[in-house]
Amino acid sequence: MNRNRIIVAVMLVSLPFATLLYSAEAAKPAAATAKAPAPAATLAAAPAKTGVTAAPAAMGTTASADKITLVRPTASTEILSEPSKVWKKLVSAEGMNAFGVAEEKKKSLEKVGDNVRATVAGDAGNLVVTHVVKDSDWRAAFEPENGNYVCSIRFSLKAQGNNTLLVYSDWYSDEKPAMIDQNLKETEKSMTESLARFKGMIEKTSASGNP
Repeated sequence: MNRNRIIVAVMLVSLPFATLLYSAEAAKPAAATAKAPAPAATLAAAPAKTGVTAAPAAMGTTASADKITLVRPTASTEILSEPSKVWKKLVSAEGMNAFGVAEEKKKSLEKVGDNVRATVAGDAGNLVVTHVVKDSDWRAAFEPENGNYVCSIRFSLKAQGNNTLLVYSDWYSDEKPAMIDQNLKETEKSMTESLARFKGMIEKTSASGNP
């Protein structure tokens, strides 16, 4: 791999559309005349044995879901430093600021549950760490204040000799088909610029001899 290259890949996933409508009539009284036994699969057929009676669904209850697209851009670069040093800088406030995420400049994000005010793609919200494997894998969920989409961020670190392959994923939903390509292009540009900025920060620090 050319360690100076930043590679970007993207996957679009269409989430399923479902509209569900539930309704039920109140149970009818049993007929006076004898009937053939109900099938064994009918829940109310043997109340004496199970003690369970099926409750009818509320009248007029509905549920619905919108069809959206999950966009999964991923970018990567090789950094001239070992994973432990890259990790230490990544989870610091300085590292997160390099990716234009964290607004609180003195708060690190190294443990599950750590959270910070953040801005992603111009939207203010909260960033919460959801998964941590030290020196290897870091994930967080971003909750925008407007609640209009879902977003997750992930950094994976892999040793490449004495260097580190840093893989950056910024996955988000997009419900506006006409804007998907434009938004993706802007996201990819931001991701590659952020990786280059972070890479320069790490390699400059290593070259100076600072930890």
